[in-house]
Amino acid sequence: MGSGVIRQLTRLPGVRVVAVCDRVPQRAWEAVNATGLVGEFVQSTDEAWRVVEDGRVALASEPSVVVSAAQAVVEATGDPEGGCRIALLTLRERKTLVTMNVELDATVGPILAYLFRAAETAYTVGLGDEPAVLCEMVDFTRAMGLEVVCAGKGKNNRLDRDATPATVSSEAARWGMSPRMLAAFVDGTKTMMEMAALGNATGLTVDCAGMHGPVVSRDELVRVFVPEANGGILTRRGVVDYAIGNVAPGVFVVVRADDESIRRDLEYLRMGSGPYYALYRPFHLANLEVPLSVAHVLQGQPILPGPLHQVP
Repeated sequence: MGSGVIRQLTRLPGVRVVAVCDRVPQRAWEAVNATGLVGEFVQSTDEAWRVVEDGRVALASEPSVVVSAAQAVVEATGDPEGGCRIALLTLRERKTLVTMNVELDATVGPILAYLFRAAETAYTVGLGDEPAVLCEMVDFTRAMGLEVVCAGKGKNNRLDRDATPATVSSEAARWGMSPRMLAAFVDGTKTMMEMAALGNATGLTVDCAGMHGPVVSRDELVRVFVPEANGGILTRRGVVDYAIGNVAPGVFVVVRADDESIRRDLEYLRMGSGPYYALYRPFHLANLEVPLSVAHVLQGQPILPGPLHQVP
């Protein structure tokens, strides 16, 4: 993912990759070299500035060496503790932070959002991951006067709550992934983290511990993720959840329209007779979309966390 972000950032007009940090410096060099940029290993902040001013990319194994040379930092470690250290370094330098680390956001995201706002800079989860894509969709539907009944994602992997790194090791090898990370995807941990981040950012809650996670098709979303009184599975409105089935790799928002004029417009636009409607985005493009978040934060417009992402 980190290598993909570097590759995509080099294609974003007006943005320049100035530094790359990895605990294994060789990986940083390989990622930069693959884009045609010229990297140089540095050991100090002064060296990093010199390399950047000369038009090359500073490479380091320690983030404190290179953070000051950047205007925005993209954090893609996937490690909550390591990500938090990078976030605090970025905050100290009053830079903006885009994270691909939803584990970090679900753990201390509200606190980081508060601290970054207090420092008059920005912190956001990157577009491309489901929480940020869904946050945009929630904002979009609310801006049209629609009530969000349920916002969720299609689970990309099978669900096996007993999965361990050992049981998924062969599958992880096929994908070139860490078995530990894949186990977190399969057993549902990753999905729980993602939906927690979305709930924190939007004020949505959960209907039950662990969410429902039904097996459901795209066409069934509007019949399943609605209140029980309307034939669905929910005991309340305004929740996050996930679906197993052909909804993946997409995301969805089920909304309710009580205004008769809005319902007439939606019916005319072939969205159904209501009062519930399903809006579906059939993809999330991971690292390919992250540069869009960099553009947003450089213009002072973070995607997620949103305005409700506050310290409890």
